[in-house]
Amino acid sequence: MSTPIVVGPGGPAGGGGVLGAPAVLPTPLPFGMRDAKIYPYLDAQGTILAAKGFDLPHAQTFSFADSEDFVDLRGDDELVATHGNGAQVNWTLEAGGIALECWAIFTGGQIIEEGVAPNRTITLRKCSDDARPYFMVVGQIMSDSGGSVTGVVYRAKCNADISGQFADGAFFVTAANGIGLPIPGTRLLYDLKQAEARTFLSTKPKPIPIMPPKNFGTTDITEDSVSLIWEPVTGAVGYIVRYSTDGETWTEREFEDTEGEVDGLTKGTAYVFQVATKVGTDVSYWSKDVVYASTLTDEEEPAPGGGSEPEEPEEPEEP
Repeated sequence: MSTPIVVGPGGPAGGGGVLGAPAVLPTPLPFGMRDAKIYPYLDAQGTILAAKGFDLPHAQTFSFADSEDFVDLRGDDELVATHGNGAQVNWTLEAGGIALECWAIFTGGQIIEEGVAPNRTITLRKCSDDARPYFMVVGQIMSDSGGSVTGVVYRAKCNADISGQFADGAFFVTAANGIGLPIPGTRLLYDLKQAEARTFLSTKPKPIPIMPPKNFGTTDITEDSVSLIWEPVTGAVGYIVRYSTDGETWTEREFEDTEGEVDGLTKGTAYVFQVATKVGTDVSYWSKDVVYASTLTDEEEPAPGGGSEPEEPEEPEEP
């Protein structure tokens, strides 16, 4: 299943926004594709961004579709449940001109410079064993209201044809297609960003967002404490847990590991918990996963040693 999202002349496909949400543009008359840039990664896994990106000055369309394969669970020939195997993005770039550096990023080829300006020769050389690398691709559209919408695929790779042609005294890229996969350790896939004021894309990439932990849950609850656990996030130096009884006033605790006990709580009180990731001095936004837990009362306290009091065994009947 996939949901196509097209950024290009005419604005988002269908004019109705994404996944049933309100339209991402407040007016129906955008100027079309304003800018597109790609940013290479320094490592083969696609986790460390290079310091500089490259412009696609004549990009016409950047489109992508949220896609996921599902497996059906059946019992007695009836569909019981369906389970997704993880989302990915299928994307397409159409452009009317491109630098050799961008073609090298798409294909995994090598740029070779010989000579000195103004008599240099710049060659793009591709070998059969050159692997196509990961890169980040960003496209932006503008609205006549002055705002912008930016689409970011964080870990893209060309896994289909990359089409180009020589025409009119220039080298043109007609289309490049590929997939976008989650960044390892964060599961970050893509962003759609709406800005009410005009924004611009720079060849200097913005840092990859810090993601909050996943699978946030409890391991133990007592009358004055709640023990919590969550998945690790790559690059994290610590985690911050916040809790509240009303959702307005919060108290924070910091932990170094992927589990921790929040103690000093009030007996028989309902709490809500969230967790965030700390990388250096920066902190992520709070987790979408929310834990609701109530501390125990005297009546709910477990017996010493855990569990319930054992029952006295019955006397065997006389034969």
